[in-house]
Amino acid sequence: MTNFEPIKNEIWNAVKSDNKVEFNKQCDALMQKAVGDWWRIGWELAPKDINEIIEMCKNLSKSAHECWVNAMKCGDAPSEDVSPGESFLRIANMIETAVSNKNIADSISK
Repeated sequence: MTNFEPIKNEIWNAVKSDNKVEFNKQCDALMQKAVGDWWRIGWELAPKDINEIIEMCKNLSKSAHECWVNAMKCGDAPSEDVSPGESFLRIANMIETAVSNKNIADSISK
């Protein structure tokens, strides 16, 4: 598993010393490390049914929206009128609609 502690410690050291250049450098390093380890999520992702996939997409939508709002508040993201979390919500809705339509089709054929 990836150890983020050394970078987190460097970030806090930069905060304590009010070193904005080092703080930005270490935040970038943390992001690079996190993005580089994105692939590890695949080992943990094992939905048991379609409802878990829908719920996962809804949770991703909420999380993406909250992260975006926080990034806007600190000036790290442009303020837009469309949340990036909407894409995950759209996926959840598409899956729900497909499941619903299949259930309707199944009930008609019986």
